[in-house]
Amino acid sequence: MATALTQAWQTVATGSSSFTYGGNTYYITVYLQAYYEPYSATQAKIHLRELLSTSNSAGWSGTNKHYRVRFYPYENPPEDSGYNQDSTQWYAPGSSYYLPDSSGTVTHIINYGASIDIVAYYLVDVAPSSEVDIGAQVYAPSPAVAPATPTISSSALTSNSVAITYGTTSFGNPSTGTVTLYGGTTANPTTVLDTYNATGDHTFTHTNLLPSTTYYYRAKANNGQLDSSYSTEITITTDNVFRLYGSVNDEAKRIKKLYGSVNGETKEIKKLYGSVGGVTKRIY
Repeated sequence: MATALTQAWQTVATGSSSFTYGGNTYYITVYLQAYYEPYSATQAKIHLRELLSTSNSAGWSGTNKHYRVRFYPYENPPEDSGYNQDSTQWYAPGSSYYLPDSSGTVTHIINYGASIDIVAYYLVDVAPSSEVDIGAQVYAPSPAVAPATPTISSSALTSNSVAITYGTTSFGNPSTGTVTLYGGTTANPTTVLDTYNATGDHTFTHTNLLPSTTYYYRAKANNGQLDSSYSTEITITTDNVFRLYGSVNDEAKRIKKLYGSVNGETKEIKKLYGSVGGVTKRIY
């Protein structure tokens, strides 16, 4: 199974060996390490290196040591370090260093999600038993993409309720998530009113509201890794609770228009005020 890389160095394979020479025993451990960096919207650049660690009963000053780090089956730079001499002197009780260096100059550009084989090799020429040959299959996971900004709309139902329709067209990557509706009586509300776990529109009925009151609403989507931007903030004012009724043919009917005399002419009354708690309030 391929290993998902991160954007920090990680060990993806380990191998070890030992050999005895001149009455001294030498132990070798090779760590194959990799990481990726974003290269484009669809591709990543993977970096390789090997970490050599030794544990020795004596030093080894010989240059008859060789290594190789590469993306298989590539055989040329930058995908392949080549079969190179390791001239670093070993010290007792041991040494630890990177090959070809710590920066990871062995690189390959690959599509996100596509896997590739990588290998590391080490050998002390005078001791065939020292050979370490390890490999792994790796890939750069597709980067997270924020959800699409939700849309939102509203319509008044009664003096104490409104219908809010909200939703997103895409959760991005990951492709699942939650859309959250926020609402309140002040701008930029943060009180959660409702959530929806699918794409497309969803309608929520906000009840038990105050009449003649302005409410603010907005929505935001999240896919577990990233948030979308907030939707456009909308406002809606609930209907006035006050109603006038009169008798029409002995039946109670709601009065939708009022008329009065202004300078001897009949005019439609647009506003009507009364006392609420000792304070003048518009009631119609």
